[in-house]
Amino acid sequence: DWLLTTDQGLASQLLAELDVPKGQHVSGANQQTALPTTSPHPLLSLWLAEQTDETRFLFRSRSIPFIQTQHINDQMDEFRDHPAPFKWHVIHGPGGTGKSRLALEYALLLQKHNEWEAGFLQTENASGFDWHNWQPKKSTFLIVDYAARHAGLIAKMLRGLSQRESPSPTIRLLLLEREVTGSWFNRITWRGSE
Repeated sequence: DWLLTTDQGLASQLLAELDVPKGQHVSGANQQTALPTTSPHPLLSLWLAEQTDETRFLFRSRSIPFIQTQHINDQMDEFRDHPAPFKWHVIHGPGGTGKSRLALEYALLLQKHNEWEAGFLQTENASGFDWHNWQPKKSTFLIVDYAARHAGLIAKMLRGLSQRESPSPTIRLLLLEREVTGSWFNRITWRGSE
């Protein structure tokens, strides 16, 4: 199975992480790269958008200054540092309030110190992943944006990650969504557990 991506930064990162030799992937003239979808770890992304007039309001462009309060920083650190081997949390609020930007900035901070693997889960190729037997090389901070769209996957993740054979390294799952009501939240809390 192969994943087709136009994100060349993601493609380069994944090819390096998967140790895919040259010639084992395909790059076309339109700058799409085909990558193998089987991986010993879930595919994460922290790609940033170029700052242009068209992207100035996209959280990935980081055009608007990010102001994080100490209270929010303390809450994120408390979530990260909790002694449980697996923990999940939902950040919810209206569109445009900064949920995705907060998650991006926190993931970049974790990556900067090289103690955690962190990023937005590439959900399109995560459905067949074996969450129960996954053994990350280092603590991992997974982010799923628009969680309601991925309720089935999240339920599977919660079930598998909460029942992992080996409790280390630490795994954190941050879900981002506008509301925590409705069928999607009932579905993940019924099938998965914290």
